[in-house]
Formats: sequence, C-alpha cells, structure tokens
Amino acid sequence: RMDNFFVHIKVPTDAARITTFSSGKWNQPVFYKIRYKTNMNDYRDLTTNASSTAVTQFGLSTQSLGLQAGEYVTDVRLEFGTVPAGFAMTEKMCFTQYVLGTVTDGFKIVNRAEIGGQYNTVNVSTQHIDANNPISSSGAVIINGAGNQGEYGGTGSLGISGNSGQWRTGTSIWTTNVKR
Repeated sequence: RMDNFFVHIKVPTDAARITTFSSGKWNQPVFYKIRYKTNMNDYRDLTTNASSTAVTQFGLSTQSLGLQAGEYVTDVRLEFGTVPAGFAMTEKMCFTQYVLGTVTDGFKIVNRAEIGGQYNTVNVSTQHIDANNPISSSGAVIINGAGNQGEYGGTGSLGISGNSGQWRTGTSIWTTNVKR
C-alpha cells in the first residue's frame, strides 16, 4: 500500500508543447485527480474523479483548455491518494506533443516522468495531555505562548501529530532526436 501516490509528467517546454494526454489504466479501482500546471498559473484540476480502471483522453492544447494567448501546459500530475498493495499499470499512459518551429535539426528533446508515494505510513498522535500531566506519552511538553508550561489543553486534546511514511520515488527520462 502507498499513500499520496502520484505520477508527474514534466513537459519539455523548451522544445515542445503537449497537445493530448491519455490516462492509462490500472489493475485496481481507485478514484484520482488529474491536474495540470501552466507557464502562467499554478496547478488546476483537469478532472477530480477519474477512475483508474478506465482510459480517459484529454486535450491539453491552449485552445482545448481555453488558456490565455502564450499560455501552455508545463506539467501534468495524477494524484491518487492511497493505493492498495500490488497497484500496477495495465495500459500505458501516453501523451502527444508537437515540436516548436524554432527547434533545430539534431536537437535532443528530454522527456521526464516521476512516480512515487509514501509507504509504511502510520499516523502518530498523542491524545493524553492535560493540566495534571503535561508530559505526553511521547515525552513532549506542551508550552504556552509565554514559554511556560501551562495551558495544556483538556484531556484528549490533540497535542502532537505527524506522518511517519517514507517517500519512495522513481524517475524515467527519455530523449527524442529532432530530424528536420
């Protein structure tokens, strides 16, 4: 099982523009979000309820997305949240891009995709903090704004929380030689 599982495609915008994207297909059902980033705006949702067991095609051109003149997609990100153990792609995702007219013969376009997530995730929290016992079960002391012990919160108040998951990522890079 992995939490915060993602696939990130970095578009080689120095030489190309992405025009279409096909989501691929996965072996187990999970709903996920597809987001895109442009050279003028941060991430926006392309879809928020995609099904991992269905292939979906999207137009990502400036015209398809209704972007401003001169605005283009620089990144595509699939955000799955938690996926079960054994989650695997059964039909490859793909995208098409066109090469800019300014790119010369012999130029190498570098494409990049990253995949990752967190494993061994355990929610860490301390619930036992009160005025009679300011030391939590993890040894943390709750300090008030003046730097003094006190104002501990009532019994059962959340004192400390965190996520112990370890990130695991992998990157794939491939090149395309331009022939003019």
